[in-house]
Amino acid sequence: TVDGGLLDDARAAFTKQKLFNAPGNSPKMWLELWTGWFTAWGGKQSIESADRFRQGLSNMMSENASFSIYMAHGGTNFGHWSGANDEPYSPDVTSYDYSSPISEAGDH
Repeated sequence: TVDGGLLDDARAAFTKQKLFNAPGNSPKMWLELWTGWFTAWGGKQSIESADRFRQGLSNMMSENASFSIYMAHGGTNFGHWSGANDEPYSPDVTSYDYSSPISEAGDH
């Protein structure tokens, strides 16, 4: 499988997937189509426009690929459960809607 952010053209990624897998056993599958990314405390929030999201989905459909939208809807981690990324240690904010089509509050 492949995963990553919204792309203008996913053919190169699917070509690599096909080369890696056994011949005849490589359906196009984008495991996590990221609509945004983590936000560290004090960092810039990853925000994608509706047009960019539509373009990324259209690309997957034009490739006749299966895909999972990550995140389809937002949520919240409470307390110290949000995790951390980057070096040096950088804690993530507790919201994880990542520019999802349905926000943490249920808006769209």
